[in-house]
Amino acid sequence: MGKPKFKIEVLLEQDGKVLMDDLTARLLEILEKKGSLLSVVKDLGLPYSRAWELINRLEGGLNIKVVNSKRGYRGGMALTTEGKELLNTYKSIMSRYVWSSDGTVCDTVYAGSDDCIVRDIINEMRSEGYCIDAYWVGSMSGLNMVINGLAI
Repeated sequence: MGKPKFKIEVLLEQDGKVLMDDLTARLLEILEKKGSLLSVVKDLGLPYSRAWELINRLEGGLNIKVVNSKRGYRGGMALTTEGKELLNTYKSIMSRYVWSSDGTVCDTVYAGSDDCIVRDIINEMRSEGYCIDAYWVGSMSGLNMVINGLAI
C-alpha cells in the first residue's frame, strides 16, 4: 500500500456559488502562458462553451474583467491586470498548503505570535523532516484558529 494522496482545493465562493476553483485557476494559468482559449480547452479537455462559462462566472461574480480578447490577425486572449493578480493570489494561497513538489500536505499547523524561539523550533523540526505550516497571526488570532480547529 502506497503513501496516501490528499487533495486540497481552494474555492472562491459568493453566496454559496463557486466563482473560482482549481479548474478555473488552471484555465487562467494556461491562458496566461499560451494566449489562446483554444489551447486551454485542448489542454484541459473542456468544451469551448464550458471554458467561457467558467470565465463568465468569475467575471460576473467579481464584477471585474479577468481576460481581454485580442482582435485582428493574431487574435488570442490575455489576462487583465486584475486577472493576473487574482491568479497570483490563488496560487499563493495554494502554495501555503503544499509542502513539497510531490504534493505532500502538512498535517501540523501552528498559529500564534511571531516568537523567535518558536520560529527556531519550527525551522529545526522542518529540517528534520516534519511538515509544519506556520501562521504568525498574534496570540489572540492563534487562539481563535485553535478554537475553530484550524490550528493545534
